[in-house]
Amino acid sequence: MVSFDDMMDLAGGAENVVAGIYLRIDGDVTGSMFFVLPVEQANHFIQSLVQDSSVDFQTGEVSELGASAMQELGNILSGSYLSALSDFTSLRIYPSVPALSVDMVGAIVSFGLVEVSHISDYVIVIDTAITEENTPNGGSVKGHFFLLPDPDSFEAIFTALGVQ
Repeated sequence: MVSFDDMMDLAGGAENVVAGIYLRIDGDVTGSMFFVLPVEQANHFIQSLVQDSSVDFQTGEVSELGASAMQELGNILSGSYLSALSDFTSLRIYPSVPALSVDMVGAIVSFGLVEVSHISDYVIVIDTAITEENTPNGGSVKGHFFLLPDPDSFEAIFTALGVQ
């Protein structure tokens, strides 16, 4: 868990432009989840995935396939993390359909902060690295997941984890 300010710093500062995937979570725990990647990392990963070197999230030159691949990356990873959290806490947690945005970190996550900031100054951060084996430079893509449970959900998570 980190403060909102630390979360912004982890993502390179509030004005750093990133490719962000947003999804809403429902079930026993509700809230918002964001997966943010530096634009260069998103470009590299999606260019490799769809075999299209013209994909550029910075300029908006992204094919429908490239945008869909980025959303699916966020969907698969968030589904894995939420499934693990659900298994670990025995809480039912369901993700919504992901949405893609390329903007400043502060603009992307401010939507989720509005509701949570009334009750808490903290967010759950999951650092993420995807490494492709057998590539010359390690082929690593590094991003962050920010889980912002709604105010009532903090208590449900902590109770399930045995934290007072």
